[in-house]
Amino acid sequence: MRTDLKRANGLGSVYKLSGRRSRPYVAVITSSCTKNDNRYTQKRTPIGYFENRDDAILALTEYIHSPYDMRKRKYKLSDVYSEWSKVHFAEISPSAVRTWKSAYSYLSPLHNILFTDIRTRDLDDCIKNAPVHSSTKKKIKSLCNLLYKYAIKCEISNTNYSEYCDKIQTDPPVYTRNPFSEEELHMLWKNVDKPYVDMIVIAIYTGWRPQELTKLQTTNISIENMTMYGGMKTRAGINRIVPIHSEIKDLISYRYKYAMNNSLPALFDTKTNSINYTKYNRRFINIMNSFNMNHKPHDTRHTFITLAKEANMNDFIIKQIVGHTTEDITERVYTHRSIESLKNEIEKIRIYK
Repeated sequence: MRTDLKRANGLGSVYKLSGRRSRPYVAVITSSCTKNDNRYTQKRTPIGYFENRDDAILALTEYIHSPYDMRKRKYKLSDVYSEWSKVHFAEISPSAVRTWKSAYSYLSPLHNILFTDIRTRDLDDCIKNAPVHSSTKKKIKSLCNLLYKYAIKCEISNTNYSEYCDKIQTDPPVYTRNPFSEEELHMLWKNVDKPYVDMIVIAIYTGWRPQELTKLQTTNISIENMTMYGGMKTRAGINRIVPIHSEIKDLISYRYKYAMNNSLPALFDTKTNSINYTKYNRRFINIMNSFNMNHKPHDTRHTFITLAKEANMNDFIIKQIVGHTTEDITERVYTHRSIESLKNEIEKIRIYK
């Protein structure tokens, strides 16, 4: 049994089929008309099956305004992908091919669905339910867009439903914090005379980001006042003062005098090498390997924060030293604490060498 939803002559029809169906509405058009004994017999061809009446009418209206080859409208998503990939994969690298194949695999619930029956909600469900990170979900959405552009070009579809998909929110970054252990800190101090180990020790006592550390100029250092000045990245991070902890005063003084005596602009420059993040990173990795330690350059900053909290340093002073923004409105008004208060707080950190 079916229920006809009447339309004007020549504009096709929409029927609701009986029974329990996921797509009970069918849109049909008259594909041919034959005369037999003065009677006309129409041959009707379905152009698609739909979840609701509105989708069926929309598809029928699109067909009336822009007729297409019904044979192509029998293409499943897998057929469109197969034809598209034959052309596209011939022009890209094997690694790129693998990423598109991977994205296609997450559209598996739609592989055997007629391409013309797929709607934005179907695409959204596939993308949202894919057990992958946002970067891969964006790749899936890009693939859908390319398939629809190909389908429209080949007159398989009139509408790019991927354009109406929900925006994919980028996953928040996942930070792995791995502070240096007490044993590792002792190991670094025992070997502080070895090349560049002092840089790591200084980074741990100051909380500088690795890039900030490499950009420190001799003009940013005041041995007399026991302070360092610099920073980058955020408004709270730039132009901040970091006290020189008494335990690293000699390390800073040695580096400072060496740079000044040799007319070197950066604190960690040498006669043969100027420092930058790439060189710092390479030296850091070499030192970690030689001591059998497993750390990333940013772990020195996490170590400082961990030691500061364990020493019960004032939370707002910790944020001021490392350049973190405070959400407390009152504290924002008093962000410029005296240098002496910063020095007093940082001296709470003690690493027994």
